Amino acid sequence: MALIKIPKLIFMDEASNGVDPISRKNLYAYLKTQKHLSALIITHRIDEAEKICDKIAIMADGRFLDLDSPVKLKEKHGTVYLLQIVPSISATISVQALHRRIT
Repeated sequence: MALIKIPKLIFMDEASNGVDPISRKNLYAYLKTQKHLSALIITHRIDEAEKICDKIAIMADGRFLDLDSPVKLKEKHGTVYLLQIVPSISATISVQALHRRIT
């Protein structure tokens, strides 16, 4: 609704909550094409912010902690790790046992 009048600035607070993945993808693809539009997007999903934002601000306890590009923030604040577990059909292991193995 807010995009109907072609605004220069839009505020989106958790706009992707409760939205199906296809609609979310379409919304963010549309926003990326709108070069005249500045958007302040509030989200807990860093993966979304990273895909569509030129700058990301990190906020905690009501204070801004950092503002930079996604690449610069990753360089400054660490690395993302992805753990993929593909158990065999006969594998049975408890979450606690798995945790002990990897820590």
